[in-house]
Amino acid sequence: MLRKKICLTILLALFALSGIDAQVVHSYKLRDSLRSSWNLGVRAQYGFIINHHPEMEVFTNRHFSVYQVEISRSTTGEKAWQKQYNYPYIGFSYLHSDLGGSDILGGVDAFYPFIDFPLMPKGKDGFVLRFGAGLSWFDTCFDRIDNYKNSAMGSHLNSVVDFELMYVSQLVHGWRLKGGLAFTHFSNGSSRMPNYGINVLTAGLSVSYNIIGKEEQFVSDVEPEEKKKGSFEYYFSAWAGQKEIAPVDGLQYLQVQGNINALYYYRETRKLGLALDVVYDDSDVELLKRQGEVLEYRYEYIKPGLSAVHEWQISRFSIGLRLGIYLYQKEDSNGIFYDVVSLNYLVGRHFLLNLSLKSHFAKADCVGIGLGFKL
Repeated sequence: MLRKKICLTILLALFALSGIDAQVVHSYKLRDSLRSSWNLGVRAQYGFIINHHPEMEVFTNRHFSVYQVEISRSTTGEKAWQKQYNYPYIGFSYLHSDLGGSDILGGVDAFYPFIDFPLMPKGKDGFVLRFGAGLSWFDTCFDRIDNYKNSAMGSHLNSVVDFELMYVSQLVHGWRLKGGLAFTHFSNGSSRMPNYGINVLTAGLSVSYNIIGKEEQFVSDVEPEEKKKGSFEYYFSAWAGQKEIAPVDGLQYLQVQGNINALYYYRETRKLGLALDVVYDDSDVELLKRQGEVLEYRYEYIKPGLSAVHEWQISRFSIGLRLGIYLYQKEDSNGIFYDVVSLNYLVGRHFLLNLSLKSHFAKADCVGIGLGFKL
């Protein structure tokens, strides 16, 4: 599981760096006309942990501060997707919080790459959407003797996923002011129990300064290499991961999920569609056995599902969100709905590298690594 989390950070770092490496221009004239800015920012946020399980009430009854230091650079538009996303900012952030000073949770430190998508044209004030993901470290975690009340975190090392909606105001002399809401999720993907995970909701302000390249220059006439709007995309993918179920310090169980995806490009960089999912979870065998039910054949544990899919295409990367419903399942303790956040990277023209986090609403279920094939 540690390797999976390292792979997650590496893939996301490559995603961030691809925005930098992609700045290689195709002619000396174009290279001379481009100039991006580097921005250094600090942020202060204030919020609370969303109590999504009764057992978590013991450490979710307080408010606390969250602090971040981040560095980012603007994109310049020499790739078509940068123009289509209004010239996003790509960077890295360091996060720290004491989570209210609880001895049960301790503090958290996190490091993650992110991308900010402006919702307004370049150079104008307006809202920005942020997506970021990486690794986090908690000072304390569950211990059956010394910290048995910690039902949220079963390991020190965890993943972090950050979604933010901010309003950005361009100030004078390279200064920018941002304010808004952030939803931050910490989890180990059920690799260690317990793993209710932590969902933090905060509001805050940040200020950043253009330390390099205050006078940004960018191009706006780059055409995409291939027109995709109005076209369909089909691909197959499968991923696998390990998970742990209660009680703590138990066995690791294999989960495998495969899917057939049919997506429609309603914009050059965004697609929407449906997927047929097939899930096999070895922990279902154990959970049904505890209820006194043993099925004769392994295929009877397979759970087919149908999901709605939305993907954001960013060069060779795509960020996907799928919301699904099981059409059939013998073990239903997690309910009939599931969701998956995935990151795909296209290798060549047909092959995909995949990293996925599956959950049932606020409860992470499994982190998996896989492959895909695009038709």
